[in-house]
Amino acid sequence: MVVIVLAQVKIPPAATLKHVLGDVVSYFIQIFVLVNGEWEDWSSWSECSKTCDLGYRERSRTCNIALYGGQPCVGDNAQLDECYIQPCSSKFQNLTF
Repeated sequence: MVVIVLAQVKIPPAATLKHVLGDVVSYFIQIFVLVNGEWEDWSSWSECSKTCDLGYRERSRTCNIALYGGQPCVGDNAQLDECYIQPCSSKFQNLTF
């Protein structure tokens, strides 16, 4: 929760309050500031799903929750990418004719 105290305001009190509180009445105003969701940094990429040929790797990020009517994060919370480390050996690779 974000609370901001703006000021202490002097106003002439109502007749019924004057006898109880004196000449100054203090008011504290709470303002709730809209807090939009905000993305954390991306995680590191995961290891490739395969040690050879085409595989996949992924990473993710977390959105801090929007507060007091703020807007949620826009965009994806995960990414998937292709990775290729090396070709897989083939059982036909060493054949000679």
